[in-house]
Amino acid sequence: MRRLALGLLTALLLVGGPAGAQTTCTPLDQPPGTVLRDAHGVPHIFANTMDDLLVTNGYVEAQDRLFEMEIFRRAGRGTLSAVLGSSFLEMDSSIRRDLYTEAERQAQFDALPSADQNSLSKFADGVNLYICQARLDSSKMPAEYAALGFLPADWSALDSVAAADFLIGVFGSFGGDEVRNAALFFDVKSRVGTARAKRVFNDHFPLFDPESPTTIPQQEKTYDDPLLHSTRQFSSRQLRVLETYLSSINAAAGVSSAQTQAVARAAEVLGVQPGHVRHASNAILVSGALTDTGNPILLGGPQVGYAIPSFFFEVGLHAPGIDAVGVVPPAGPGIVIGRTQNFAYTITSGISDQVDTYLEVLNPANPKQYLFNGTYEDMSCRTETFTVQEPPPPAGSGGAPMTVQREFCRTRHGPVFYSDSSAAFSHASAHRNLELVSAANWLRMGQATSLTEFKSLVDGMSMSFNFNYADNQGTIAYFHAGIRPLRPSRTDPRFPLIGTGGEEWQGFLPKDQMPGIVNPAQGWLTNWNNNPIRGWSSSDIRELWGTEHRVQALQDGILRELAADGKLSVDDVNLVMYQAAKKDEYAGGRGAFDGRPAIAGPFVALSAAVDALPASDPDRASLSGGRDLMAAWITADTTVPMTAIKSAATVNRTVHGAPLIDTDGDGFYEYPGAELYERWREILQHRVFDDELGQFVDALHYDPAPGANTGDHGGGDTQDSVLVHALSGFGPSGRRTIRYFDDITTPQRETAAFQLVESLRQAMTELGDCLAATPVTCRHANHLNVFSSLGAAPSQTIGQTRGGVDRGSYNQIIELGPTLFSVNVQPPGQSGLVNASLLAQIQASSGAQQRMIMDQAHLTDQLEIYERFEYKPMPFTMAEVMAAQ
Repeated sequence: MRRLALGLLTALLLVGGPAGAQTTCTPLDQPPGTVLRDAHGVPHIFANTMDDLLVTNGYVEAQDRLFEMEIFRRAGRGTLSAVLGSSFLEMDSSIRRDLYTEAERQAQFDALPSADQNSLSKFADGVNLYICQARLDSSKMPAEYAALGFLPADWSALDSVAAADFLIGVFGSFGGDEVRNAALFFDVKSRVGTARAKRVFNDHFPLFDPESPTTIPQQEKTYDDPLLHSTRQFSSRQLRVLETYLSSINAAAGVSSAQTQAVARAAEVLGVQPGHVRHASNAILVSGALTDTGNPILLGGPQVGYAIPSFFFEVGLHAPGIDAVGVVPPAGPGIVIGRTQNFAYTITSGISDQVDTYLEVLNPANPKQYLFNGTYEDMSCRTETFTVQEPPPPAGSGGAPMTVQREFCRTRHGPVFYSDSSAAFSHASAHRNLELVSAANWLRMGQATSLTEFKSLVDGMSMSFNFNYADNQGTIAYFHAGIRPLRPSRTDPRFPLIGTGGEEWQGFLPKDQMPGIVNPAQGWLTNWNNNPIRGWSSSDIRELWGTEHRVQALQDGILRELAADGKLSVDDVNLVMYQAAKKDEYAGGRGAFDGRPAIAGPFVALSAAVDALPASDPDRASLSGGRDLMAAWITADTTVPMTAIKSAATVNRTVHGAPLIDTDGDGFYEYPGAELYERWREILQHRVFDDELGQFVDALHYDPAPGANTGDHGGGDTQDSVLVHALSGFGPSGRRTIRYFDDITTPQRETAAFQLVESLRQAMTELGDCLAATPVTCRHANHLNVFSSLGAAPSQTIGQTRGGVDRGSYNQIIELGPTLFSVNVQPPGQSGLVNASLLAQIQASSGAQQRMIMDQAHLTDQLEIYERFEYKPMPFTMAEVMAAQ
């Protein structure tokens, strides 16, 4: 669908579902609230009652994002392929398998408190008023509907339920990778033997790394994780059973990987980055004791992928019972990130493991039965029918849709994602059937009147998120939310559990034991999807929460700015985020912090190895030159002009180390050492780990995919942690690592120095003459952030002259005080409405003229300020909104 704009004028067969009863209206009907739009097209609603606000909220969301709302409700119901083609069938299939039927969605809705039911119903009334008018007035109808050959059906409360179940699961559900972990372990075991395979596995899947950066300061709080006491790593009984079903495990791992990749590709087209594909979002909290004004500062940067229109919809909501401004995924009422009169809040994905895989032992006589407590139980199975619309042929109308049927089964543990004649594998989710309740609690946060009330809503969250809070009373707070299963003792949670009855969950961790802190003594907090607290287990996710983590860039940046004069301003906080977003966070190692030693990183080991080369090596001089080229980049301090947030004055600020910045606008980063470093690191990864890991090696991918926020220069699940441990010779557990640098496929005994130098030698050979006066082959083209099209608007690219960024795809900076100062930016713009007339204008223009047309329509008018790390006002009161028009 990213390329849907190329074929928008080709009509397809009518494939919309039955519309049912439709709202009646006149073109002149208006929603009951007062709507004021600021200069960037953001609607601010002022209403006399909550019901009036809800109806108007639904209307303006549909006004700006109706087609995006269509996509989200279809994603939640698993019906995208009915309008977008077979490339979305696997995503639809996984949604219907793993989420809920219409009856189950109705039950979720019926279980909500009456106030929440009313909120969804009134919101739907507002959406339907707009849909009704759009059917009467083509200027209000998104052009995508005509291109796809159907009209929007009325919106129902269950559409919001379906969208909520889907969206909150994308960013708040983690774990369930155990079958792939088992396939990796047994594969490595076949190559290096059991004892070494265990050490390799522990290095890549540490239950706990004591050097992992945490959000809660280690001097203030630690956690004694019961999982670490009850776990029996490499449980012999568990592995013995699993190995019996090794062929099933390998097949299930292959199917699971293929499905994950297919869903990720489809989700990326939708502008949604699933958390299990690339963990995302950052936050900075600073106490008033450390700021230049004495007021706390909150920075929020949710990373949800890049799309046009934006994943988030910005709105101001003002009525008795709520005063809030912020953003929400356009599918329901409320605000999920933003500010009120008294506090501000933002979220990041928590990544705690809440999903486990169970191996179900099947009845040889009936593969729809599985063994539990000595008897065979029937799976609950149903057949789902998919209507799949194939893309239109180049020169004609679309063909008839095809029908696909698939059977989905569940066990008592959860949905079955793979089954053969001997075993099935199901996913048990701690948050199952609790997504809607979690969403309802989240959407009420903008109505909280105190930290206590806010925290009670956080405790009502079943999905894994980090909530970051600051208020105008001077409080800063961090809470790690979710439901933590208590795993069975004497099992290893990194592998599938055996579903025959002896390895069941033992309940859930009490909410009061979930990590959190209010007003830390150090005066600031950072989170970038890192470990919440020392001692908290990372369970089954590979290379997560290791020694190296991108949050260290935020922590180092804050310490550097505090060292200058002991205080932080909103511009300093913005600079900290800029530095982390515009540099390779791992090339230079990390600084000492919170009791953990500084780590120089692999480059220092390379430098020493190059210096130790014998004079007889014919490449010694060129290798030294290549090393120096990388060093010049890694140690570079780059000065960049930045616009001060409050005064709009231009000031020069400095990015320290490994900059990914294009200062002269030629489309390339300034330092050729960046290209050489990345190629060297890619080669080194394979030279060190291919022999042990084989097909399971985790290769580096430095260039972000279109629509992604970051490549491996800024990912939160970095492979650098394992390499650092390999260089030190000690794994996260403190035990010695295996000799990773010695290639087991050769008779020689290779050393770390040999592999480091040979990787550099190979990189310089592949790239050509990196030491020439004009090292064209070593110039690093800018990373680009591509806003992939969710519909009719053409894709947009930033970074063509200044380089891409690793930051939130929405950003807000709020200074808390008696009068809150708040700014934000939501690229590419507020609107997503491209009607037939605007589409014709866009298609008839190009270059600057096309961009001007799209800017005027608020499709892209926030791109440039986002690229420059600038912000727009975030007005709150009616007077502020009118002044911002």
